[in-house]
Amino acid sequence: SSLGRLIMEFFPVRNSGTVTFGENTLVLPAVSIANVGELAVDALISGLELTKVGFLDTDTVLPSCMCDALAQPGREKEDDKCGLTTSVEVFQSAARKLTVLQIRAPVTRRAAFAKALWKWTAAGKFRDVILLGSASAHIRNERDFELPTPLRYFRTPALESDECFGLPRPIKDAGCSPMELCRYLKWAGISVPLLTERPENLPVTFVFALCSEGQNLPVVDVLCKAVWQVLGIDVKFSPQVPSWSFVYGSRASHLSLWM
Repeated sequence: SSLGRLIMEFFPVRNSGTVTFGENTLVLPAVSIANVGELAVDALISGLELTKVGFLDTDTVLPSCMCDALAQPGREKEDDKCGLTTSVEVFQSAARKLTVLQIRAPVTRRAAFAKALWKWTAAGKFRDVILLGSASAHIRNERDFELPTPLRYFRTPALESDECFGLPRPIKDAGCSPMELCRYLKWAGISVPLLTERPENLPVTFVFALCSEGQNLPVVDVLCKAVWQVLGIDVKFSPQVPSWSFVYGSRASHLSLWM
């Protein structure tokens, strides 16, 4: 089959104990323009000090191995918590009922990845899913220019008009109808198969930013603050995110790390 094995298998890290996902909210990036979703996920991992509990093995994402993306730049070799980063990793806060999945390598077969992911979420009995991503700013129309925020969101199943799952104004005015979403999805990376293959009985929220390639950290910050409220986290948002220091051509890790 062109879709391959459709297998996504979870492997816990050493000393992580028993890892369960039942009734958890799952947050993951819908990989797209400028890696906005991945950068926002890193901020959640760092800001909430989530624990890495394992990684996912799938043949729909290119295999990769690199130095710890969450280690402080220049201190990778001295940090006793510093390890290796793989293609798809899973972080968790059991107390918050929150699981975060980070993707750090290209998704090679998007439809197969989406099918495998939703099969894994069904097996894990997640309560709901939040996708963080981006779409190309070049498709903006008059309504987009009138809205005072670069963020848009789509929720399925739809909520009542007086509900917005915690999003603050003016973002709550930036919801997309299914027809509007189709326009954005043409330039929204793997969010297309993720949304088209989603299970009908699983609430899915897609929060994304309109942006262009390049340095988009201010947009990422806006996205993070919105998701902070979606998750009901009443804390001041000011995380130190190590991976953000490597954005757009900034310096690499110290060469001694590889010697």
